[in-house]
Amino acid sequence: MTPTSWRLVAGGAGIALAVALTACNDPGVRDADSGDDGVLRISAGIASVSSLNSINAQLLWADPALAGEHNLEIDWMDFGGSSPNCWTAVIAGEIDLCVASPAGATAAIAEGQGLRFVTSLTDVMSELVVSPELAASAGGPDAPVEDRLAALQGGTVATSNLGTSHAAYLDLMLDRVGMSFGEEVQALTLTDPVAMIEGIKNGRFDGAMWTVGSFETGVLSGDVVRLLSTPAGDEPRLQGVPFVIAAGSSAWVDANNQAVDGFRAALNEAAAVIESSPDDAAAKLKQQFFPDMEEELFRNGFEQVVPLINMDGMVAAEAWQTNLDILQQSNENSLEGSGYDTDSLYPAMRG
Repeated sequence: MTPTSWRLVAGGAGIALAVALTACNDPGVRDADSGDDGVLRISAGIASVSSLNSINAQLLWADPALAGEHNLEIDWMDFGGSSPNCWTAVIAGEIDLCVASPAGATAAIAEGQGLRFVTSLTDVMSELVVSPELAASAGGPDAPVEDRLAALQGGTVATSNLGTSHAAYLDLMLDRVGMSFGEEVQALTLTDPVAMIEGIKNGRFDGAMWTVGSFETGVLSGDVVRLLSTPAGDEPRLQGVPFVIAAGSSAWVDANNQAVDGFRAALNEAAAVIESSPDDAAAKLKQQFFPDMEEELFRNGFEQVVPLINMDGMVAAEAWQTNLDILQQSNENSLEGSGYDTDSLYPAMRG
């Protein structure tokens, strides 16, 4: 079964589908070294390339020579925004590694799947935009964070489902002023940034929270104002908390430590290149993934994401636990199996 057909089979069924399928057809463990030239050939999926939240992996895709310097040849696949399908493909042995939010992997581990996190790519990148009127009542984007948060009381914010990603991040922020998301600030589930901007512009709700860079058209036009942002350091408790990670099956990782180490090193080099040569890196990323986007829009998003790159792929214990505490809100099963000191983390990831 090809990776493309996996996307069709897994659509809407989520990770749980892989349990039954792999039970009937054990994919085994593929050796990453598949040629006589000594090059380690691996396959990796990215849950979505519609934003830059996997920026260091995306640069490896756009510039294969970076991976080549670490004796790697990577066959990349875009899963079109579907993290569950990406993890399903890993579990089925269709791909070696998945680059995505940690949410799907932790849920799969809680269901008994053998996955292992190997590196962290980026830290939490979330921003809240509001109407110009609400921003003014808060004292503007440079007002104390507590004042900006307090101004949300009685309002409605559109974002992900309660207990998941951006909604959980906002709830954590609101706790600073004694409020909760879904109570003092009303929640509206919406996942389309364009619809979010239009909803604020037309007065249907007051604000929206989503991935950094998603609202650039609205910010530049003045229809919305960026009020809170993790790149700006508005929530210190989210600093260092992973937003995008990479993981593979435990069996594959155990059998391919050299490829895993090379993958980690290549990602770290990509991060260093983005930091040292941002113009060159930005040009390659835009050409590969956003050729039709206006340059100003792209550069604004790029510049916001760069400070959130994890430069060494390591995560501190406290930051990892914050990640699990946030994810636990939307999981019925215990996430203890993904704990910092468990086998679910590749040793080099702890730092």
